[in-house]
Amino acid sequence: MARLNIESICKTYPNGANAVNGINLDVADGEFIVLVGPSGCGKSTLLRMIAGLEEITSGEVSIDGRIVNDVEPASRDIAMVFQNYALYPHMNVFDNMSYGLKNRKMPRAEIDRRVREVAQLLELEQLLERRPKQLSGGQRQRVAMGRAIVRSPKAFLFDEPLSNLDAKLRVQMRVEIRKLQRDLGTTSIYVTHDQVEAMTMADRLVVMNNGLAEQIGTPREVYQRPATLFVAGFIGSPAMNFAQATLAADRSSVDVGAGQLSLAAPSSAQPGAKLIAGFRPEHLKISEGDGPMKMHIELVEHLGTDTIIHGPLIGGDRDRVAMRMHGDLDFPPGSTLNVEVDPSAIHLFDPQTTHRID
Repeated sequence: MARLNIESICKTYPNGANAVNGINLDVADGEFIVLVGPSGCGKSTLLRMIAGLEEITSGEVSIDGRIVNDVEPASRDIAMVFQNYALYPHMNVFDNMSYGLKNRKMPRAEIDRRVREVAQLLELEQLLERRPKQLSGGQRQRVAMGRAIVRSPKAFLFDEPLSNLDAKLRVQMRVEIRKLQRDLGTTSIYVTHDQVEAMTMADRLVVMNNGLAEQIGTPREVYQRPATLFVAGFIGSPAMNFAQATLAADRSSVDVGAGQLSLAAPSSAQPGAKLIAGFRPEHLKISEGDGPMKMHIELVEHLGTDTIIHGPLIGGDRDRVAMRMHGDLDFPPGSTLNVEVDPSAIHLFDPQTTHRID
């Protein structure tokens, strides 16, 4: 296991583009950190700088207190699992898993013991003589993980390892990876653009956007108290609803569309301020009476246990929203619903800074 420290790390390319811009992160022994964000946000670049595969422009990466900026990748004692598996096609499973150990001149008996032990752990014992082309995508990913595990590294780095698998196999593999990591207790940093994958696997999330870490926290913290509009909109499926809002003079409510939502506004919010109100689809519900807002139904998605209703709020800016309901409910497109929001579930954001107002 290892403790990783990332201090003010930056990556600027010769053309002046900033891929990573001043990220700070402490990773504890045995912690599972997930870097999540859209394509091009800098998450894979950050991972590659930790691995030593990408040059650091400024800042420091430390492993157990040792600065490794100028240390070769092979000397950092870190194992990386890639998106494309990176297996040698002419080698069988045993040779792929043992390749790094042979390069270290490890005794043959120790190599054999380690490989067979890890093969048993990953249920690969019957596949050791097969070549990669004879394996399924899930089996290839297990081999790639096995090659990393046999080295007993200080840390695992995962670069979107499940993106080439189908949806059902991704769910299965993310459970297996997380269980393995907990059993082994190895410090891990995992990159993904899939926010469901991130939420279900992470001890802590690093939500990245345009080279910045917009929020670092547990999945529950990030979901319940998003720090910025970007985080609020990226984490959660369906995404958080946003509506243009004006805070009342007594700060007890906000005007949204043609209605008014009650809330307990933070003391820093100024009366009459133009804000953005955010609320999750599960916190928007049908009002028993003449609700504070009206929603025009455009689309109904039946997802089994859930039904998602989409459409604009009537009046004002006609902000489009989604409402999560029980799967047995159904409403015809074109109809109108009276809706309301749980006051405790409303988030207020500054439209200029995009930061949450606390």
